[in-house]
Amino acid sequence: MLRPVKLWKYNSDDAAYTDLTSYVRTGTAFNFISSTKDTFYIGLDRRFMGLKVDLSTNGSYTGIAISNYTGDTWEQVEESYDYNFDESKYSMWNLPRQWAIFDFTSTSPQTATPPDNSEWYWIKITATAVTTTAVISKIR
Repeated sequence: MLRPVKLWKYNSDDAAYTDLTSYVRTGTAFNFISSTKDTFYIGLDRRFMGLKVDLSTNGSYTGIAISNYTGDTWEQVEESYDYNFDESKYSMWNLPRQWAIFDFTSTSPQTATPPDNSEWYWIKITATAVTTTAVISKIR
């Protein structure tokens, strides 16, 4: 099972990215979306159909949206089943037909300096409401 090559959290209040990639490699737990101002970006060097998430704290969210970059815009993926980061399990989706590699810049997808400028296949995750922040102990 592959681990994400990149894991970034963007917070619109701070207008900044936090690079959490080392947490994936070391197996260090981290907070997932803690407010509606947070956006998670997960990158891999190939297209992927899901994530295996182990939680040390189950989250409680409304309106989780998982999107991929099509080359022009971010489009919500078609999930095999809804996953809300409320338990340890797989998040699976149908492999998007249009999925382009994306190189973050200081103006896209956010107006902020990205941790690096490598091209990857990205998934973007947001929530419309947060009751309890999930703590991810492993993500693959």
